[in-house]
Amino acid sequence: MKLERIQESVPIAFTIFCGLFLALICGYLFGNEEGQKAGAIIATIMVIAFLLVVRERIWMVIPAWWMLGGKVSVLPLPFTVAQLGIALAFVMFLILKALKIVRFKPKIGILEIWMLIMLAYVGTVYLRNPVGVEALGSDRVGGKPYVDILIACAGYWVLARVVVTVRQAFWVPLLGLFGSSVHAVLNFLADRYPFLVGPMSSLYSGISAAEALADPLTPLPEASSRFAYLQGLGSGLATVACAFWRPITLLNPLRFGRFLVFMLAVVCVLLSGFRSNLIGVFELFLLSSYFRRGWGEVFRVSGLAAGAVGFLILLQGNVIDLPIPAQRALSFLPGQWEEAAKMEAQGSTEWRLDMWKAMLDGDKYIKNKWLGDGYGFTHYQLETMTANAFGGMASDAQENLLITGGVHSGPISAIRYVGYVGLAIFLTLLVLAAFRAARLIRRAQGTPYFPMALWMGLGTILLPINFVFIFGAFENDFPSTIVTIGFLRMLENSLDTYEAVSKKAAPEVIQPPKFRSRPQFAPAG
Repeated sequence: MKLERIQESVPIAFTIFCGLFLALICGYLFGNEEGQKAGAIIATIMVIAFLLVVRERIWMVIPAWWMLGGKVSVLPLPFTVAQLGIALAFVMFLILKALKIVRFKPKIGILEIWMLIMLAYVGTVYLRNPVGVEALGSDRVGGKPYVDILIACAGYWVLARVVVTVRQAFWVPLLGLFGSSVHAVLNFLADRYPFLVGPMSSLYSGISAAEALADPLTPLPEASSRFAYLQGLGSGLATVACAFWRPITLLNPLRFGRFLVFMLAVVCVLLSGFRSNLIGVFELFLLSSYFRRGWGEVFRVSGLAAGAVGFLILLQGNVIDLPIPAQRALSFLPGQWEEAAKMEAQGSTEWRLDMWKAMLDGDKYIKNKWLGDGYGFTHYQLETMTANAFGGMASDAQENLLITGGVHSGPISAIRYVGYVGLAIFLTLLVLAAFRAARLIRRAQGTPYFPMALWMGLGTILLPINFVFIFGAFENDFPSTIVTIGFLRMLENSLDTYEAVSKKAAPEVIQPPKFRSRPQFAPAG
């Protein structure tokens, strides 16, 4: 080996030495039955290697892991997989920024300013109602939602510094399906093969069957035969389909590929049994049609969709019998539905109305309706919830939701946490985000970023309506809105760069010389 090339071999030799050394350590740990420590070392090495390979593309784990709401059970961390993805991206971007590999400086607009106002107001709510952890003897406990907000801010910080390439733009909507697909597959396996619940839940806590097996006497809210784990997959498939393809073509069996994808989405939505999810898919269908072809397309699609649903309703009870979850999702429409499905849907509605009335009547559950009570609850409320967990009654589960504020209503949950003032600020934030999303979708038309813009923007535009009238939960919607604003800023960064490059690469147009209509000749002599 030549001496002048010896420096090229040093990193390789060092890597081999470290690998052999770590292999010896792991072998020693396994030999002494300390496999957990060895597994932690191997997992750490794999994470470091993954970060070194992907580098600034680490932001992709945010959309890919976003729907993984369970925790990694083997890790002593109280964070979901989605939050761990944000943390990984944030740490990596801090390193890349320190090394000056990431240099992009995001712009600040009215939407970001209003987001800061909302964050500042939540800060005042915390100062008025400080919350800590039970181990430290705090007066109020249960402040994890404040940590969720901070993690969401880290996600915004990362996404606001990302410029998506044309190739990456194609994959972003598909990445969004990864988490919901993994969640659905794991829960399907657990539902079909109960003996897998234990091993899988020891790795990932988002296995819904594990809760029922852990305490079969504790009723789950709105318990039914619904396959709730299909909700995210169904809405995700519908969003991707409406992002990539013209919605009216999704109803055409001759377009077999896209027809199959959309039918799979509809089946998942119906089996999940959520009426709000079914309405949401119809909203996506109409909104995507509007952005593609205008109001005429909306009316055509509405007619076709209404005809398809009407035909299904005519078949129900006469030719076919839909599963109970599907009948429950469709029970708000006239049809021959089984009594069990109608009663379950009606009971769910009454259950929510009772909670809303209890929340707003008096000050038992909300002390300060104007400014909010903040997140968390008192030690007495914690003891009450602990006792209710062993009560075995549906009213006990309802009482726990009333205490925590999880009442299946966006406005009422916001009043519980941040009051009428915070609700007004948050609704304004949602409307501003919807307007920016609509503007970016229009701007992205005719570019490779159009599917990504629809994937990000359709749900953002619908969120103010759904939060108020369909289903909302402020403790979840506020952190997700922060991340959504990061996605919108990422899209705007990408469109700015794409337009600048396209303008620079476009050949200069040479203007032809202008001639007068009649030639003019100078007089002779």
